[in-house]
Amino acid sequence: MSKYTRHDRELKVSIKAIVVVVSSSRYKDLISGKHVKDSSGDLAVKLLTNNGIEVVDKVIVPDNITEIRRVIYDFTGKVNLILLIGGTGVTRDDVTLEAVKPLLDKELPTFSQLFTLLSYEDVGTAVLPSRTTAGIKNRTLIFCIPGSIGAVNLALNKIIIPELGHLINMLLNL
Repeated sequence: MSKYTRHDRELKVSIKAIVVVVSSSRYKDLISGKHVKDSSGDLAVKLLTNNGIEVVDKVIVPDNITEIRRVIYDFTGKVNLILLIGGTGVTRDDVTLEAVKPLLDKELPTFSQLFTLLSYEDVGTAVLPSRTTAGIKNRTLIFCIPGSIGAVNLALNKIIIPELGHLINMLLNL
């Protein structure tokens, strides 16, 4: 049994978040004025909002290290949570982790381990090319998760949302 009580997980502050969808194809559609279907980003906003977290913005950026870092720099310290969705696979264009990891003050490696374990229970060895990371930059939590609906649902409902209060409360004490 965990040594942490329910009280330790109760939020002591309101949480503000930004959802960042990393997708070059969606970004191209966005800047060309086309309708952008973004089921994973919309699901993330819904799940966060339904759990009392204020989503101040949802943005779409291309698979580009400079653009990903720009959003992190723009929102670090202004929100408690930056959730990056997509760009976490193994193709040449998947650079979300490469953009984020060097910026982190502290990493939370157990997030990736837990995500992999829970994903394996759902999809078996298809989890192999999925990469995730989590960490802290200037008291802002940053999570990078794959862009599938299943990954967003799993990461938010089974890991991030249940521990968010605990993590934020600890960051307030840094």
